[in-house]
Amino acid sequence: MEENRELLEELMLHVQRQYTQVVEIGKITSELREALSRDDRESVEILLELRQREMEQSDDIERGIRAIIDATDADMQVRLRELLDSKRPLRSEDNGFEAKKIKELACQIKRSLTQIIESDKALSRKLAGNDSYYKG
Repeated sequence: MEENRELLEELMLHVQRQYTQVVEIGKITSELREALSRDDRESVEILLELRQREMEQSDDIERGIRAIIDATDADMQVRLRELLDSKRPLRSEDNGFEAKKIKELACQIKRSLTQIIESDKALSRKLAGNDSYYKG
């Protein structure tokens, strides 16, 4: 049981780092929107580079999370994936601090990413026009 707690604690720390990265990406995206509204191309370029670096760091953290999950048995993999799924409710056995925190952070990450994607769509259309990644 202690082993599971340590595993959940390790996963929780990774998810906390991922949340921090997502928040930073959101801040940079907001700054990018402001720079675009001022038509400050130099700032836009710098912010795009900064955001890309933050996204790469977030990808590294995501790989770490997957590695933690993949190193467990099949039943634990299912349990951990459910904790990270913002749409799935907590299992009754997931009543510890770590499990609840992982679920809370997963939900916050999902909400933040949804907001970032919406903002990114508008930015992409403004920057790229008809060549935007987001059509329509």
